[in-house]
Amino acid sequence: MEDKSIKIVKRYIKKNGEEVIKVYDQKKYNDKYYKINSDKIKEKYYCNFCNKNIIKANKHNHEKTKIHILHSKYNIDIKNI
Repeated sequence: MEDKSIKIVKRYIKKNGEEVIKVYDQKKYNDKYYKINSDKIKEKYYCNFCNKNIIKANKHNHEKTKIHILHSKYNIDIKNI
């Protein structure tokens, strides 16, 4: 079987001129990061303007939507039009 994990190669040059090569397994890194930070990733944010619960990771994208902009800047509710 082939190893299908994604390997990333980083090359660094130290001050003394020595080149250092490091190989990272991206899948293992991502899995470890998700396990440690899963609570942060799943954290909820409540938008007062839209009356919605949004995952905090999507907060920036939500604030760019037309519905949110109409609610926050112009106090227009699309459902009541």
